[in-house]
Amino acid sequence: MVSEFSDDEGFHFLELPGKLKVLNIGDLLVLRVKKVDANGKHRNAQTAQQKAFDAQLPIDGLPDPALRVVLGYQPDLAYSDIERITVKAPKSVWVSQIVNIEEAFEWTDITPAQLPFASWVNTKKA
Repeated sequence: MVSEFSDDEGFHFLELPGKLKVLNIGDLLVLRVKKVDANGKHRNAQTAQQKAFDAQLPIDGLPDPALRVVLGYQPDLAYSDIERITVKAPKSVWVSQIVNIEEAFEWTDITPAQLPFASWVNTKKA
């Protein structure tokens, strides 16, 4: 990504303490790239910084109120190619994927159906 966007106006790579590396696009969108599984979920240590990013909270060094988005890539079993790319706002109810990477881009909404009793509210008891 650095070689692809580093010369483009409005694209700035930021590396914050805590190893958070993101692409800032015009101070409107902050993009984090993560490997994801077949369900589009990224796995990483749940640090305070990661939780703040996912919850869209202010983080020192990131433009506020830029939307934080995770660009996920799913490698094939041999880790030799990318099977699909997903785009998701953490803690959001939408997710899209890019399929046919080698051909014309095609977007597919793969947002899971929400159950009527489902909620993003933390139900952990104090």
